[in-house]
Amino acid sequence: MSREQLVSIARRGIAHAEAGTQDQAESILQVPVTNYFDPDRWRVEMDRVFKRLPLVMGVSSELREPGAYHALEVAGVPVLISRGDDGEIRAFVNMCSHRGGLGLTRLPAAERAGLIWVTLSTEPAIDIDTFLCGYDEMLTHLGFEQCHVVGRQFLEGPNWKVAYDGYLDYYHLPILHRDSFGPDMSTRSMYDAWGPHQRVTAPDRHHDALVGRGEDEWTMDELIGGVWTIFPHVSIAAFESNGKVYMVSQLFPGDTPDTSITMQTFLHTCEPDEAQAQAMIERMAFNYHVVNDED
Repeated sequence: MSREQLVSIARRGIAHAEAGTQDQAESILQVPVTNYFDPDRWRVEMDRVFKRLPLVMGVSSELREPGAYHALEVAGVPVLISRGDDGEIRAFVNMCSHRGGLGLTRLPAAERAGLIWVTLSTEPAIDIDTFLCGYDEMLTHLGFEQCHVVGRQFLEGPNWKVAYDGYLDYYHLPILHRDSFGPDMSTRSMYDAWGPHQRVTAPDRHHDALVGRGEDEWTMDELIGGVWTIFPHVSIAAFESNGKVYMVSQLFPGDTPDTSITMQTFLHTCEPDEAQAQAMIERMAFNYHVVNDED
């Protein structure tokens, strides 16, 4: 079923590419600028979004073995994620509940499509399957379970929504990134959504290679291009480097409405050799410049 969805999206992309068109909204949505800095709204977002919804906090391939763990802080909550001897992923508040005399507080955790989701509340209002709306079936085609973590970097940024908005369109690329990769990029965008999650592709770039070939010949690599975003804080982009490399950007709010921090994890579809590792270092430095200095 998920391949059929991808093929249907590709058909639409080819039609737009040939006609020089793109999907159009019925009207222009105007967002009040106060939504990006109002402290009361920000506090509500922390409670109703970041402390209520499942958040991506890791990749399964980084915690392959029993005993492997990953620690981070999200929205002021220290989180510890580990894989047990039974192979299950578990998450905890990384703080003793009472003067070191009791165990760690357990948090809801789940694995889907090679990603690890954790909810910061012990009483989540929504479960992971309801939240994903079938999006995990689409993400499975990216093959994260077989990927290798080859790098990670952190970037400080503005309000979390300002930073997240930068991953949601293509029309800014040729202008904002005109001194890096922008001149070769399309301004047109095509969107598909699964609940609050979405994927954006460029109809005149991602679908050219499919034209003139039978649909049964379209490979999965050709069908999964674009930028995949997971609400409220993750963007997944891919590029080629002796195999496929994914840049998974996890965006977390800072301590104030006007701050955020983005953790970029780089996943390679094959374990890189020394030369590939050096190329990855250079790619990470380039991406740091693009996101930190241009975006």
